[in-house]
Amino acid sequence: MSAITRTVRFWRFQLSYLGSETPTISLRRATLDDAQLIFLWRNDIDVREVSRLSRKVEWEEHAAWLSTRLEPGHAESVWIIEKDAAPAGSARIEQYDDDDRSEISIVLEKKQRNHGIGQTAIKQLADIIRSSGRIPVAFVRPDNKRSVKAFQKAGFTLSSQPDDASLWQLEAGSRDDR
Repeated sequence: MSAITRTVRFWRFQLSYLGSETPTISLRRATLDDAQLIFLWRNDIDVREVSRLSRKVEWEEHAAWLSTRLEPGHAESVWIIEKDAAPAGSARIEQYDDDDRSEISIVLEKKQRNHGIGQTAIKQLADIIRSSGRIPVAFVRPDNKRSVKAFQKAGFTLSSQPDDASLWQLEAGSRDDR
């Protein structure tokens, strides 16, 4: 079998696997029915290794945390990221009281990573924040290269880097800057 034949077969397989249609990435508000999925995604070892809070969270703590955030008027909102109407990850938007920033935090199911889903969801989350007159920001560990790249592709730029380089602050430009 020639190299060209192998290459053609490879790409035919890839295209048949991926499908010809672009997936639809959407957001919806989380509910208590999503608690188990969010809990599993948050405690994934790969996620914990690049998170600010790297310890495993126990179910009782998680359930209490989520219940509080789902209350009307809470400064932090929790979202489910969907790919073709199926859960693919979760996100948070936290509004700060002391200024006009709102922080985005995102986690994707392992098999959904590296497919552009995060970048698309980050753009949608930033639009939600901008629609309320606030500035979208993210705080990412510099060793979390996947997240840094997703936020940068979504239009965020590095706005501050602490001396200890523990967290980078990335800030989104205006919607027109994209």
